[in-house]
Amino acid sequence: MCAEVYEGYGSLSAESIVYVNGEFYPRDEARISVFDSGILYGDGVFEAIRLFNSKPFKQVEHIERLYRSAKALGINIQLTKEEIKRAMEATIKRNKGMENAYVRILVTRGEKKAVGLDPRLCVDRPTVIIFAVPVGEAKSESSLIVSSIRRTPPECLDPKIKSINYLNNILAKIEAIHAGADDALMLDIRGFIAEATGANVFIVKEGRMATPQADNILDGITRRAIIDLAKSNGFEVQERNVTLQEVYTADEIFLTGTSEDVCAVTSVGGRTIGDGKLGPTTEKIMRLYRGMTQP
Repeated sequence: MCAEVYEGYGSLSAESIVYVNGEFYPRDEARISVFDSGILYGDGVFEAIRLFNSKPFKQVEHIERLYRSAKALGINIQLTKEEIKRAMEATIKRNKGMENAYVRILVTRGEKKAVGLDPRLCVDRPTVIIFAVPVGEAKSESSLIVSSIRRTPPECLDPKIKSINYLNNILAKIEAIHAGADDALMLDIRGFIAEATGANVFIVKEGRMATPQADNILDGITRRAIIDLAKSNGFEVQERNVTLQEVYTADEIFLTGTSEDVCAVTSVGGRTIGDGKLGPTTEKIMRLYRGMTQP
């Protein structure tokens, strides 16, 4: 199984300290309004950042994307990027055992003075929440199903906006759970491979790698790091449409993401991928990624 399902991942203990709008609260005292637009309408954005040996991975890139997503939704965060960075660092320092951790930054449009879609009903400033949870060692293999739930197409919502509304992904995850699999592979509206519920997808055939082009997916920061890392180490990487037939007949498949790091896929829809074990290309990518994140 991948990182998000191993024991202890994402556990917020009673001693956890959470940042909410400039103040720090114990987990059980952290509160936002029930009239917050994020709760009422899923109206907000977020980023997740990994710490490896106390060092944030691609922090600048994640914070830049947070601000791009917020601007696309017309949310003025009202904090500078440096202030967000300092708030994140302060949150980490107030929590114990965060040498290897997962940090989440959420920004909603804020509290509403009346129930309604109109963003002008928000009374004050956006709501900013930051929390951190420890991460142990992830397992390296995962099984997938092919979900009946399609990735929201860019004609409906730009996938480059990392919003807090993950309902499609949650429904696909529920299908995977009911099928006894670890995760679900989501297709785009045309039937090409899009991504897993919270990770990008790579296939390997005869030593060459391919990953869905970024038109219909969230262009993950870990995905981009893996592409650059693979190319700099002599791998051919294509960004293109990937079919389900190519998935079923791939020599190897792996997932990438902030939660997953690099995770091998051993089966899809009950079909064994390769020999059903961690393949040599995936193993090398894992090793290179560990070398980059944990030198």
